[in-house]
Amino acid sequence: MEREKGRETTTCLGLFLVVLALYALFSPGRIDIIDGQIRFEVARNLIEMGEPILRDPAIMFMALPGRNGAAVSHYGLGPSVGSVPVLWLWKIVDGSSLEFGRFLFSLTSSLYGAGLAVVVYLSYRRLGITRISALGWTAVCATATLLWPLSTTTFDQAQHAFLFGLCFFLVAFSGPSAGAGRGMAAGLSAGFLCAHHEYLFLLAFPLAFLPVFVRADRALSGARFRIGLLTGLLAGVIVMLALNWWRFGSPLESGQALRSRIFGYSLLGNPLSGLAVLLASPGKGVAFFSPVCLLSALGFSGLKRQAPEVARAVAGATVILFGFLSFVSFRGGDWCWGPRYLAPLLPLWALTLPFSPRTIRGLPVRNVVVGAGLVVQLLALSVDHQRFFFERALPDYFWAWDPNFYFRDSALLARPGEIASLFKGVPPESRSFRPGPEPASVTYCIFGNRDRRDAPRWMREFQVFYLPRPWPLWMSTIEETRRPIALIPWTAGLMAAFCTGAALLATSLKRPSPDQVP
Repeated sequence: MEREKGRETTTCLGLFLVVLALYALFSPGRIDIIDGQIRFEVARNLIEMGEPILRDPAIMFMALPGRNGAAVSHYGLGPSVGSVPVLWLWKIVDGSSLEFGRFLFSLTSSLYGAGLAVVVYLSYRRLGITRISALGWTAVCATATLLWPLSTTTFDQAQHAFLFGLCFFLVAFSGPSAGAGRGMAAGLSAGFLCAHHEYLFLLAFPLAFLPVFVRADRALSGARFRIGLLTGLLAGVIVMLALNWWRFGSPLESGQALRSRIFGYSLLGNPLSGLAVLLASPGKGVAFFSPVCLLSALGFSGLKRQAPEVARAVAGATVILFGFLSFVSFRGGDWCWGPRYLAPLLPLWALTLPFSPRTIRGLPVRNVVVGAGLVVQLLALSVDHQRFFFERALPDYFWAWDPNFYFRDSALLARPGEIASLFKGVPPESRSFRPGPEPASVTYCIFGNRDRRDAPRWMREFQVFYLPRPWPLWMSTIEETRRPIALIPWTAGLMAAFCTGAALLATSLKRPSPDQVP
């Protein structure tokens, strides 16, 4: 038993290192969206001042009026709090360099994505999947679904997926002997999830009651676990409400709702149109951007036979999140790649993959779909996502004014042409690396131009739209003095971490020789 626990620990550590290194190497190495810039600013001020406020003059146009005149963000505090450990490392290593701090911040999602890979692997093992098969399907989940691009961005959906996946694992795979500590961990995960976005409470709350409603003869957990679970969730919700009161003067005030009132767009949309966008549109349809979900649908009946309570929870979470997102105007979550708000469902859908058919009428369905998923994610990682929107001269909130856009145009279909343009090199009229404040910085986020009608011409003045997105590639094209890190040591270090993780995985997969078996 102890030997097996040791092998499992080695497997998890190796898996974490491999996925972390892979995600970190494919990350942008800079804050790739203004949402990330705001979260960086809040996290930085939490560390330096102890207050979740905004001070950067360049992003004050995004600030909301808080209590006592404070400038605050409309985002929940969860993503900023979740990046505080990374920024502590920045302060310890070189707190004087903002460029280095932003670079480290850009790797935050990679940490959560790697943690989620371990959670998915452990979930497979609880379902009775062999170690080598569990690792294989975890690799599919980590590289052939939206989780790869979402783990290489300063958007916070990788945190959503990790927290919900962890809570789901702790709840769905806890036996009757599970104690209050495990339940508290599950509840705190759900509570912290709510601190990211209020709507995620719709997922966390039903999951918290999952152990209560299963049949007594198939109980997932005991009373102490349930008490700890609900206590942890309640604590998280109370903290969320208290932070809302601190920022806006009301525990029920939502930053998103306040922002929509200020900027004049509606939060509600047509539910039929919203559902069609998420399911079938080439611009945001989940099957286009994460084809592996088709295998998930085919494998659901197998999961239901193997673990009916888990299957029902997967189906319930799917219905809840799709139902909510279909009713809101920001269902596409732009400016981004794919339907990022579906991230919490991806690790749940991955649980059905081992039960999907290998072939259908002789066709190798698994290989084809997984291969297509991998190609789509590599496309996602190749070019800056905002190029697509600037080339079409879209306004900031186009999704609120033109909900049918996703049926007319698609970032996925445009991406091959964008990649082809990389081989032509940077346009001769480009004059700097990126647009926006701090023009000498390569890690500050991109700002758009005032006249969006001129955006297709304007964007040709900046190299960032015409260079490969992963940081080891674009950093090699700029002067060494402008790089936020030492390029070769960092690249070598992450590759060494990848090789170390791979060696640990290889060790864990070796069968013990006969003389080693007790």
